[in-house]
Amino acid sequence: MGERIEKWTIEMIKQGVSEQHIDNMKRKRLRSICPYVCYYDKEKEGKFLTLVDIKKIIGINTGWITAGRTVYNLFFSVTGEISDSEIESLHYNRIKENIDSLISNGISYQHHFYVDKSRENILRDGLPKLQYFQDDDIYFSGATHRTISAMMFNAPKIIGYVTTYKKNETKFANFQIYKQVQHKWNHLIDIELKYVELISDSYNEYITLKIKDFPQLKLIKFQDPIIEAEDLDFDNTNKIELFKEKTNELIYKIKEIDEVYSKKLKLILKIPLVFSLLKTFKCYFFYSILYEFRYQKDPYLNIDQPIDEIINGIKKKLFLDIINENKPIKRNYERY
Repeated sequence: MGERIEKWTIEMIKQGVSEQHIDNMKRKRLRSICPYVCYYDKEKEGKFLTLVDIKKIIGINTGWITAGRTVYNLFFSVTGEISDSEIESLHYNRIKENIDSLISNGISYQHHFYVDKSRENILRDGLPKLQYFQDDDIYFSGATHRTISAMMFNAPKIIGYVTTYKKNETKFANFQIYKQVQHKWNHLIDIELKYVELISDSYNEYITLKIKDFPQLKLIKFQDPIIEAEDLDFDNTNKIELFKEKTNELIYKIKEIDEVYSKKLKLILKIPLVFSLLKTFKCYFFYSILYEFRYQKDPYLNIDQPIDEIINGIKKKLFLDIINENKPIKRNYERY
């Protein structure tokens, strides 16, 4: 525990925040709003102040990176003594204002501070705006530092303007289809494939298909089929069904490539006898001529091709690679 974390923790306990609650905040991870906005529709704009149960706030919807991080780590990230504070530290002065107020005025004052509507015109950003997803009975807050501090100090309530959202059953059903397809794709990559390897680019836009036994060989490049949920129209059932159909077809092709390589190609992929003999006798010239004559054209592969064409193309590419890798060393006196 860092020096400042220890000091603030001692002060919080002195003011009545229990050690048990502080430990609980080490485990309370905030969630992303993303899934909910995919299948909820706005029902009522928040125009009136409402008291909200802090325990029902499961995430923060602002520009700060909070999803997946604990309340404890977010609060103490400002000290620079938390390992994941490198991701993004909250604003030091804003958290410091809250802890200083707790120390100076006590816990009762601080809890009242989070429900005091008279402070609306004093606060830098006004009172919080919250989003309420009524079918799940959960909230997301639009006030990062105020909410994190209120959670850390175990405040029972917070006041703010609440916009209500209602679940759209059509969108929700389509979102479930999306999640099933996403799970199927992840299961393929993480568990099912034995010889095929799928490598994502740094932007997660494109995937390169490779065979693990030929790590240097990039066979097929295609667009990542799993579109970000927020980029899909879950109100359009036809588009979701098309997404499901295309992804399932892609999964079938990749599994077929993996299976064919495992049961057939792996067993026959050896340097052809004639090339083996030429290599043995170090006949670079004839080896190269035969290679150019028989295997010169490198097949073009596209994931949209029929599966038989893809497998035949992969077979040829792998043979080309084996033959090329086994080329004998050119002797000085050999000329073309």
